[in-house]
Amino acid sequence: MSKSAGVHLSPTFEKRGKECIIGDTVTMGPAYSKPKDREDYSQVREENYYLDMVRSFFPGLKLEDISLHQAGIRARLKDYYDFIIERDPKYTNLINLVGIDSPGLTASLAIAR
Repeated sequence: MSKSAGVHLSPTFEKRGKECIIGDTVTMGPAYSKPKDREDYSQVREENYYLDMVRSFFPGLKLEDISLHQAGIRARLKDYYDFIIERDPKYTNLINLVGIDSPGLTASLAIAR
């Protein structure tokens, strides 16, 4: 597994009228587990796993407060641990951004320049 920011907390946002405010829900992730195959979208972690991860932040949190949110496949380059940023040779207006995960989101404004 490549280096990442690890499991972290992210607030959600809600629209109230014309304003966007921080909501009551907090999501946590990513929690990587190796898939069985290319089409494996199963939830392999139980709610207890997440409760243990955030208990120090939310001491009053109970198991019934947690619900599984989503699962998906996170594409990664095998044995290559950097971003690939290259112009497509055929379509010159297209720039391929490959292997950009969490650190790339932090660098997205610099990449756009």
